[in-house]
Amino acid sequence: MKIFILFVLLIYSNYLEANNTSECPVIYEQTESFIDDKKILTLKRGNEEYLIQYDELILSESPFNEGLAAVKINDKWGYIDSDFRNIIPNKFSYVGNFNENFAIVIDEKLAFGWGFINKFGDIIEPEFDFYDRFSEGLAPVSLDGKYGYIDTKGKLVIEHKFKNSVGRFTEGFAEVQIGKKFGFIDKGGKIVIKPKFTLTRGFLDGLAPIEINNKWGFIDKSGKIIIKLKFDDAFNFSEGLAAVNIGNKWGFIDKSGKTIIDLNFQLAYPFTDGFATVKIKNKWGFIDKSGKIIINPNFDDASLFSDGYAAVKINNKWGYIDKIGKIVINPQFDKVSKFQNGYAGVKIGNKYGFIKSPECL
Repeated sequence: MKIFILFVLLIYSNYLEANNTSECPVIYEQTESFIDDKKILTLKRGNEEYLIQYDELILSESPFNEGLAAVKINDKWGYIDSDFRNIIPNKFSYVGNFNENFAIVIDEKLAFGWGFINKFGDIIEPEFDFYDRFSEGLAPVSLDGKYGYIDTKGKLVIEHKFKNSVGRFTEGFAEVQIGKKFGFIDKGGKIVIKPKFTLTRGFLDGLAPIEINNKWGFIDKSGKIIIKLKFDDAFNFSEGLAAVNIGNKWGFIDKSGKTIIDLNFQLAYPFTDGFATVKIKNKWGFIDKSGKIIINPNFDDASLFSDGYAAVKINNKWGYIDKIGKIVINPQFDKVSKFQNGYAGVKIGNKYGFIKSPECL
C-alpha cells in the first residue's frame, strides 16, 4: 500500500512539473543568475524562471496593455513583448503604456520634447505643449495655454478654444472646464451639455457622476439629472451598479437610484469580474452584487479582480488570491500590478520583473 501511495505521489509531482502547475499558494524561490557577467535576481517555480531585471515598470496599470510592456533599463525606457523580447529600444526619458495602438514618449531629442509612438516605433511629433493619451481616437493637447484635440495622424480636429483643462473621451463625450464649471463636448468640439457642474467623472454605462453644491448625482447624455443630487461622493457605474457615499459610509445603487447594497462600508470600489473591493474596520475584503461578503476582510490592502485574481497585501507584502479567497501566490512582493492577459508586474527591493498566472490545481 505504501509503495502504491509513493508511486501516485511521484506521478502527481511529475505532472505538476510538466505542466508548470503548482499546488497553491505558489511560493517563488529567490535565487541569482548571471547574464553577461551581471548578477540578476531570479524567481523559480518548477521549471519556470522569471528574471527580476528591470529598473522600473508601470505597475499602476496592466503591464502588457495591448501586447507591449514599458520597461526601464539603465535610466532609459523602451518596450518588450510577452516573450520578453525588446521590440522598441530603450532610448526614451519616459514613456506611457499603449492605449489604442499609441503610447506617449518623452525625449529631449524630439523637436517638442514628446510625441506619440506606435507599435512599429514610428513617432508622431505634434507641435503642442500639453498631451494626454488617446481615447476613442482623440488625444487632448494644448498650445499657448488653450486646449484642443488631435487625431491619430497628429491632425488638430478640435481647435484650441478651451482655456481650462479638458478630459478624455468616453462614450463619445469629453468633460471640459469653462471658467469654474464643467460640461461636456462631443467629438466635433460642440458643447452638448452646458458647463454647470463643479466636478464630473465622465460617462460610463450611459451615465456620468456630477457634483453641484457639494452633492453628487448622475446625468444622462442629454444632461438631464437622472439620479438626484444627494450623495457626498460617487463613482461611475460598473456592471450595473455605482458606489456612492453618504456621511462617510459607502454602498451601491442601481441606475434608477435605488439602494441595492446598504451604505455600511468605510470605502467601496466599483465592481469588476462580479466582485467589489470594500473596506470594513480598516481591513479589505470582497462582496458580490447581493452585498454578501464573499471574501472576508482580512487584508491590509487589496486591488480589484482582473483575470480572475486580485492582489492583496498582508504584513507589508503583496500576493494574489482567487475568487474564493484562496491565496494563490504567497505575499512576497513589495509592489505588484493586476494580472491581465496572463501576466503581472512585480517589484522586489529596487528591481522589477514579470510573473505569469499561477495555474494552480
